[in-house]
Amino acid sequence: MKHPPRTGALSEAGRAGLLAFGARVGLPLLPADYAPLFRLGREEQFAPQTILQHAGEPCERVHLVLSGVARHCYRYDGRYHTVGFSLPQGLLTDAASFWSQAPAQLDLVAVTPLHTVSITYEQVLGLYAANPLWEQGGRRVAEAHGRWLARRALSLQVKSAAARYEELMQTHAYLFNQVPLNQLASYLGMAKETLSRLRRGGVSS
Repeated sequence: MKHPPRTGALSEAGRAGLLAFGARVGLPLLPADYAPLFRLGREEQFAPQTILQHAGEPCERVHLVLSGVARHCYRYDGRYHTVGFSLPQGLLTDAASFWSQAPAQLDLVAVTPLHTVSITYEQVLGLYAANPLWEQGGRRVAEAHGRWLARRALSLQVKSAAARYEELMQTHAYLFNQVPLNQLASYLGMAKETLSRLRRGGVSS
């Protein structure tokens, strides 16, 4: 379930969200440079459990999350594994599929009520062609995503379950009030029982 999209007439929240994202990641753009994006952006609201992207289909859109939480799900051995979350001021897409237009490996699912602004792959290419500063900005976003993936991989491979839990508590404690415990445990690479024990103050194996 989702509300009818708003295209070409973004709300004040939609425009402010895009500007805030650009400032946060250091896009080399002036406010006037955002005018084409404001025209192209599609603003939508999704109910919890809405699947925005199905695995096996090319990922055609990249969303900026204005409010709410979405999860990235990978199906393996008959189970869904939560491999990431998209939070306010974060991007929501299957990056590998979006840039290659190959079938996506991930389902992207709203966990809470979700408010986003999105554009398509072709629209991104159009922005790059029209203004080289957009292409520079896209590289910065890709580099930041690569750094996050590296930190995530190191965390899963090196840190203990207790350390991963403490890290999430320090950075995004509010997720424990919005996301089911089994999804958080999957994201942290531990059993739900281990996470429950950590939440009670016990010691992880």
